[in-house]
Amino acid sequence: SAVFCHPDPRPLPCQPVLGSTRPTSGAREGRAGAESSPPHRLGTFAPPSMSILLTFRPVDREWVMGDDMIIDVDNGLRLDSLFKVLSDKKRIPKSRFKLHVPPDRFYAWENGKVGGKADWTVRRAGFYSKSIIKIEPLFPLAWLWHDLDWYEASYIEIIRAALEGCGEARGLSLQELAAATEKPPPLRCTLRAFLRKWPDKFHMETNMNSGTITVALNDMGQGNW
Repeated sequence: SAVFCHPDPRPLPCQPVLGSTRPTSGAREGRAGAESSPPHRLGTFAPPSMSILLTFRPVDREWVMGDDMIIDVDNGLRLDSLFKVLSDKKRIPKSRFKLHVPPDRFYAWENGKVGGKADWTVRRAGFYSKSIIKIEPLFPLAWLWHDLDWYEASYIEIIRAALEGCGEARGLSLQELAAATEKPPPLRCTLRAFLRKWPDKFHMETNMNSGTITVALNDMGQGNW
């Protein structure tokens, strides 16, 4: 879902009046999320305020933490206000994430100073429509983009896909399954312990001679999924 940071999508009426340097009443009023428009010189035009779509991708050490979040904001929105919007939307403390704007710009909260750029607009800071901005924890697993249930469900589907795609009716050995899947970092348990939590979905069989553990999908019906 998108966060709309301005109620009025119309551009600012910034056409100067001949012989006057005062902005029009619409420019003086401004819009939610936009900077107040200063008086402009005769024959010049202030850049119009407009809506832009920004895509935020949660990334922790190259691991994509979940789905992208797309927000519709005014390009005059201040950086400190943007941090507050993201914090409120995902319930992440402002002091625990930084924004990576491609190719090499980084912004962090820093007690609201944002590196001395708190009053910069997103336009000035290099945010453009349809840009993909990485939102990164300041330290590993400083926060989660989703709750733990979401990551467990995601891992179940990863394991299921690996077992369905292996082409072996018997399934895979525990070691083969571990090599074929990637466990989300928030899940601290071992693969074996995780599989034991879901006996209705996964069947584990141990060879008493070799000690090899084989994992297969439980054949008790589609209702398990």
